[in-house]
Amino acid sequence: MSRRIAQEAEEKAENCRGFNFNPEKPVTGDTTKHAPSPTFIQIIYHPQSGSKEPVTILLNTSISSAHQHSPQTEHESTLAIKPWVLFHTRSDFEYAETAIKGLLGKEINYPDMEQTLQVARTHYVQFQEGSVSANYLGEMFNFNFKYRDPWKIYCNWITDKTLAPLIYWYPYHKYHCQQNGRIVLKEHIYNEFNLASIWWHIQVSFPQDENPPHCFLPISLWLDKRNIAKQVKKHPIIICPLFLPHKVRNASGNGEGVLVGYMPIPQDPANPSDRNAPETV
Repeated sequence: MSRRIAQEAEEKAENCRGFNFNPEKPVTGDTTKHAPSPTFIQIIYHPQSGSKEPVTILLNTSISSAHQHSPQTEHESTLAIKPWVLFHTRSDFEYAETAIKGLLGKEINYPDMEQTLQVARTHYVQFQEGSVSANYLGEMFNFNFKYRDPWKIYCNWITDKTLAPLIYWYPYHKYHCQQNGRIVLKEHIYNEFNLASIWWHIQVSFPQDENPPHCFLPISLWLDKRNIAKQVKKHPIIICPLFLPHKVRNASGNGEGVLVGYMPIPQDPANPSDRNAPETV
């Protein structure tokens, strides 16, 4: 039995010696039908990014991923951001969160907690008062609301030093490739927004000879009808930075989606049953 295992291992080793794992060259050598076709990820950067050479990440070799360069590995290495800073420890943050949500009294360590919260507030955009008016059926209606300035939130994301190395400043294309002889089969991968073709085309439309360079950094706006309280219904409005990796924008901490405000649902001043279909729309 041991002789048979050794013979099979020797045959596999012999097959691998004649197998070319370089995706840039066609497969040559004495390969067998048991040898896998080389598969790899190819990343092509946008011309305006300054990176001209494509990146190849081999998938079916023993090469450690730590030695392969890609935007994703760069992002993974910088994801060790502690969302509870400016608190000294995570337990301090969780205590403050419990105390605030639970409406606890001013008890143990309240001065220290309040001091930390005051410092933390300076790093985030605060709510402010706003108002809007609309004329409907000859009557003026005024609405007062609280909101965070979306432009200030956007600037906070862009100028945050902990987020700078994570931002997708330029789009790029990512392909799953498989080489079959001299032919390389490519399949476009879309696992982040900056991999979309429309992002690539928008970046192309920007001026190229001006300084500083122009970058397309989109955000998404989301709102949904929720019950704020048993008798209060409003639409929470959240903006999210699509130019950050999903592991950052969908987590808690710097770079997450931010609550901008609540859109109220005003009562209809007229009788909806009196309207025809076009007026309802």
